[in-house]
Amino acid sequence: MNSQTLYTIRNLAEINFSYKLVPLSINKIIGLENLYYTDLMNIAYKIGSLTNGPAVIITKNSRKYVAIPSDKTFETDIFLGKMGRVKLELPKDAPSFNLKFNNCSDEEYNLIEKFLEFAIRKQIKEKYNLIEDGAGKLFPKQPLLNIPNANIDVLEGFTFRIVPEGKKLAHVCVDVTHRNISKSSTSESVTIHNKERMKGRYTNSTRGRKALLKFGDYWFPIEILGFGESISNQTFIDKNFNERTVEEYTITETKHHKNKITALNPEEVSVIYCNPGKRKQGPPKHCASSLVYLLYTTKDAEMQSLHSTSILKTYRRFKNINQIVFDYFKNIKYNGQFINVDFRPKQEELQVLKSKDLLFANDHKLNLYDYKTGLINQDLGKKRRLGVLKNGILGKDIFDPQYLFVPKDSADYEVIEGIFDGFKRDFTKKVKDLANTFNGFTKVVQYDYRPNLSAKRQVDLIKEAALSEDVGEGCAIFVIPDSPYSSKRRNSKNDESLNRLHNCLKNGFFSSKLKFQCVSYSELERHYEGFMEDNEFVYKVVDTAYGFENQLFYLALEYLNLNFMFPYALAQNLNYDIYVGIDVHDRYAGFSFLYKNAGKIYLKYKDVPLKDKHSRAEKLSAEQILEIIEPTLREHIKEFCPNPNGMVLLRDGNSHGGEEKAVLQIIDHFSAENLLNKDTFKWAVVDLHKNSAVPLRASLSATPERKYELPTIGTIKRLGRNFEEAFMFNTGFPFDIRGSAKPVHYTFVAGNANFDKILEDLFSQTMLAFSAPDRPNSLPVIIKLLDFYLGSWAHGEKNWNNQEEETNLLPLDFIQQETFEEIVNDDSI
Repeated sequence: MNSQTLYTIRNLAEINFSYKLVPLSINKIIGLENLYYTDLMNIAYKIGSLTNGPAVIITKNSRKYVAIPSDKTFETDIFLGKMGRVKLELPKDAPSFNLKFNNCSDEEYNLIEKFLEFAIRKQIKEKYNLIEDGAGKLFPKQPLLNIPNANIDVLEGFTFRIVPEGKKLAHVCVDVTHRNISKSSTSESVTIHNKERMKGRYTNSTRGRKALLKFGDYWFPIEILGFGESISNQTFIDKNFNERTVEEYTITETKHHKNKITALNPEEVSVIYCNPGKRKQGPPKHCASSLVYLLYTTKDAEMQSLHSTSILKTYRRFKNINQIVFDYFKNIKYNGQFINVDFRPKQEELQVLKSKDLLFANDHKLNLYDYKTGLINQDLGKKRRLGVLKNGILGKDIFDPQYLFVPKDSADYEVIEGIFDGFKRDFTKKVKDLANTFNGFTKVVQYDYRPNLSAKRQVDLIKEAALSEDVGEGCAIFVIPDSPYSSKRRNSKNDESLNRLHNCLKNGFFSSKLKFQCVSYSELERHYEGFMEDNEFVYKVVDTAYGFENQLFYLALEYLNLNFMFPYALAQNLNYDIYVGIDVHDRYAGFSFLYKNAGKIYLKYKDVPLKDKHSRAEKLSAEQILEIIEPTLREHIKEFCPNPNGMVLLRDGNSHGGEEKAVLQIIDHFSAENLLNKDTFKWAVVDLHKNSAVPLRASLSATPERKYELPTIGTIKRLGRNFEEAFMFNTGFPFDIRGSAKPVHYTFVAGNANFDKILEDLFSQTMLAFSAPDRPNSLPVIIKLLDFYLGSWAHGEKNWNNQEEETNLLPLDFIQQETFEEIVNDDSI
């Protein structure tokens, strides 16, 4: 039996969600669809602000309206948008439409969901005085616990969503979440005298540090843009067009608060800020620095010793969630009627998917399930690893040129060159044990490292060294120096410096088709010591090297992956012959191609223009997709899978319509070329969400005494009005993880393929844990490889899992560089 963090709303069918309609006079213009939809969203947001309630765009009789609850009204206003002026007016004789949950349409259900979520959120915030962050997560103001000698407070809060299960059930889905806040305010480190010097620690040209502003009774997240004058001198124009100082405004506006601010130091510096991620929207705002407290993510160096406080075992997580539901979701009303939320989590026997078996080199097959019981092999991780160690990689092809880049020993940066010789010897042996055609590095390239140079200029020096050694395309290991701030211990300034260097390396060498892995020099220095051996001083791994041999194994597998050499495939073909993965990282769109049993996997990429200076081109047109996948599939189908039975396009993130158009055009083109049978060919577009807005968790009841254990890998939960949403748990039993299992969220977008068969195939793909065969793998291989090749130092699954669950999944301190979207969505306010 499985428990889920779903709490059924028992009386939803009895509640009347009556609404009125605000007509909109705005027309869609061909070629300006994006502006049209942007204006629609902003109009709904403005009307919501005017009514202090929910506002939802709906279509009625082919016309757009904004639906608001029947008891809401507002004064006529004007919206100035991208498409021009729009008059916002609720007709005096606007009729009220009754709406019930039973037999409602999908669009009407969306209205019910938005109305209900708004009502619940508003009542909980007002009744319990909670903080709400930009992602809608709610937190009490008291820290979880008082940690001695810590400079950071940990708040435990929760997030919730209303989710449908078919057309007759809806639940409140809840999960706990944590926020990490500095105990000291910004005023303790930034003054009117050092503000210019300190500015670089808090902001740059694209984003600022996130912080919490404690403004009397109201606490809310902000993004720091810089620092102004003292609060007694810094002035601004308020909403009534009056000029006021920060000091006077703060004291005056909080005088009626329960936690009013009666006095401030007039000489403290003011903080210039905006709402998180909104620096381009409206004029900047000002506040007192003594009210601003920095927020930290679990990836920040300052959080390393406290990260364990947010890692919850399954039992503890469910216990906390059950208590949250009992404490906060009782006595909630909508339209005067109590909302009856079941305080017990939903329980049912969830389906557990089965994977194909695995095929190793030497035709060695690993059965994943016990043939008598049908249960998953409890030693799955161990046996996968042994299969690789005994048989090596599956494809022992010829290697491209291989390079080792190391910093020179110099007055600017001292290194022990003998360590590089030891690492080269040990790493070469480890790779050769797995792939006997590996003959070591073609060249060792020494480059100048100057700590005081910018990352871009430093990469120019490395590129000069590569050019002088005639380095072309191939694969490389980069040994990355530590920054001048390093003190053999990790700290945020060192991390930031190394991240910048790697990001520039990635951008600088991507177009040259030199693929690389990076290793921190300090890690090598920590593991190697010098010894006299046969009258020669050599560097070897010390006996107490904290599992360095194990780390070297993982690094060798990662490096072989970089060379497109993989350790195993599936022993049987997938249900559908072709899987294409698509993702966009920075300005590169990546495409992965997997055929039959994953014995053949290929990757392609394409430059895509940025939408503007600070955003990524996540949306791909059908033409951009076709440019890559049509010629690739045409070539591969003839060679690898003649007359395929189907194709699934898996999009990391949200598809935008171009994916479906591209697949349908390919089917038409290939049918005309007799490459496939259009009448029997199955196809689908499926979206994958690593960080779902639905905070679902699941557990397995092993015994009456052990009700909340890790679910078995492959456990699946279907949700959605038409069961088009699937949540797959891939990090549970038989693996042991520190926290609780977090699912991958799949959405069936379009197609005629069977979603159940697709989910089976995607689960089988998660069994292809190429980088760490003895560990759980959340993502299907076609997405995992895109993260690996295109991402900034494996920022995908590792960082995703590490938010609350697992740590140290990759060896040798691979340094992460998050995208802006991930930082905004990370487990911090």
